[in-house]
Amino acid sequence: MNLTSKTKNTKFLEKLTFLSRLKIIKGLFLTKLDQILKKLNRNYSGITKVDKNSTALLQNNSVLLEASIDIIEALQDIRQETIENKKNQEFYQHQLDKKDKLIRELLVTIENNKNELKEEFLTPIQNNKNELKEESLEAIQNNKNELRGELLEVIQNNKNESNQQNRLNRRILEASHNIQAEEIMMFSNDKNYQENKKAIQENDIFLSSYPRSGNTWIRLLLSDIMLQAQGHTTDTGGNIIPDMYKDNIDSWYLDERIKQLPIRIIKTHEPYEKEYKKIIYIFRNPADALCSYFHYQNNSIGSKNRTIDIETFCRIHVSEWCWHIGTYIKAKERKRDKIQFISYESLKKNTAKSLQTIANFCGLFVEKDLYQKAVDHQDFEKLQSLTRSGDDSKLGFKVDDSYYGFFRLGQTNTSIQELSDETIQFIEEKSMNLYKQAQSLEDFD
Repeated sequence: MNLTSKTKNTKFLEKLTFLSRLKIIKGLFLTKLDQILKKLNRNYSGITKVDKNSTALLQNNSVLLEASIDIIEALQDIRQETIENKKNQEFYQHQLDKKDKLIRELLVTIENNKNELKEEFLTPIQNNKNELKEESLEAIQNNKNELRGELLEVIQNNKNESNQQNRLNRRILEASHNIQAEEIMMFSNDKNYQENKKAIQENDIFLSSYPRSGNTWIRLLLSDIMLQAQGHTTDTGGNIIPDMYKDNIDSWYLDERIKQLPIRIIKTHEPYEKEYKKIIYIFRNPADALCSYFHYQNNSIGSKNRTIDIETFCRIHVSEWCWHIGTYIKAKERKRDKIQFISYESLKKNTAKSLQTIANFCGLFVEKDLYQKAVDHQDFEKLQSLTRSGDDSKLGFKVDDSYYGFFRLGQTNTSIQELSDETIQFIEEKSMNLYKQAQSLEDFD
């Protein structure tokens, strides 16, 4: 229904209301007129009785008659308007009927079109549905084939990895059997070591560790405070502690700088031996030590011919690490006051305090400021810089091949960045109890 139709209907209702009101007025007026006429009849009947008032009554009746004529004319106008309104009402009713007819026809048309549209749309939808079904089935089949191929590839890769793991486990097992059979003598077959072993004295102090656990760093720190204590000026490097494998101990201690020292300190990497009467044992987190040892070995002569990777190396040598530290833990039980355990992690955390503990164990009681000077001189970054120059006269010690990478990282807990979680777990399961036991044996002054 549009706005014009609404307006016409509103006007029509207003006119109907007006006609209703006119009917009420008409009824009231006719009632009043009837009363007046009755009164006139009474007046006419009483004219003969009241002569002296007849003239006045006639005048009143004349006025009333004129008024009645006006009212009748008004009623006629109202009647005419009513007739016109009735015609308008019939017209509006006709329009409403026409409108209803059009609405019915429109609904019929819509229903017919709806059925036609339904048929037009459902047919392509059904066709598309069938096409999509065929495409989906084809895609599913293709994906199924692809997934089957990928799954077979994964299974094959896992099979290959499993074979590699089995080969690795056999190599580890074989290496472990060799380690247990040889009881890990490290480098004791070295000719120089055997010669130096004859020159060991009762009061010698051995600075022992598994390789790459901080032994050389402590040699430099101890050398620094011993030289300072004798009035020598020190700098980065300047080692005065001999190596069982590379130096001649007897001739070493003829050096004017150190022959007056009350003690001799000697470096070794061997497991505990009965000839070692007093020992400073340095140990390090096993995974970190093994990773560092792998990189050191890779820089040595013949490393280019090695095909072993870092994961395999660490898994093989963890038993060696366990045997090594185990011999010193067992010796500590018998010679409690003759072995000082110190961890690389403690040395990194508080170098001056760890150095003082080691010096006191050796009987070197020096002024406290000398410890910090030694720590400053033998700073790890300074040592890295010095080894890059390759000047062994300043360093005071020799290496088999190149000094490159000798002081590699100098950090703690770096193995987690180099080894897989599985290898870390493998190492910890075998060695962590021994590592924690060694930590409990650390004694700090």
